[in-house]
Amino acid sequence: MQSIISSDEINKVIQSKTDCAYELFLRICDIANGTSASISHLHKLYQMVYSTFVIEGEICNGGFYQYYGNSTAQEFNAMGIDGFNLIGAHKTANVFSNAYAMILEQSPVFRKEHTLIGIQNAFNKANDIYDQIHIEEFDNQFYSAIAEEGLTHLRLNYIMNAALKGWIE
Repeated sequence: MQSIISSDEINKVIQSKTDCAYELFLRICDIANGTSASISHLHKLYQMVYSTFVIEGEICNGGFYQYYGNSTAQEFNAMGIDGFNLIGAHKTANVFSNAYAMILEQSPVFRKEHTLIGIQNAFNKANDIYDQIHIEEFDNQFYSAIAEEGLTHLRLNYIMNAALKGWIE
């Protein structure tokens, strides 16, 4: 796994009293956009930060329909579940897992094609053409779970604990 941020750099971010989780997310974005580094090749901590921010943003912006209808679902679905669990956001991870399980349960088209044409294409085909997917109920469950668990706080604590343990060089 590739490391991208030194302990000195993260300690400066933590000491600056800003939201170091968001600052770290922005740094990962810069690295990923400026190199050929795939998020999936980075350390689990960086995967957690990036995937949970992206997923939270997509779902809070447009719900699960937006998330699964976009390309981010293909790359970050499993990584996001792992990331939420890694920081202790188990309820959030369960809502996320249950939404995906519901899509698989409801849609024979999605079930058949998601491994062949990808999550985004299979979701859009099953939803747009066949109207087989109804997952509206999970939007509010997700919003409630992230609020109840304090997703921002969990992510921040995980990062600070990693920094105290010597970070990832």
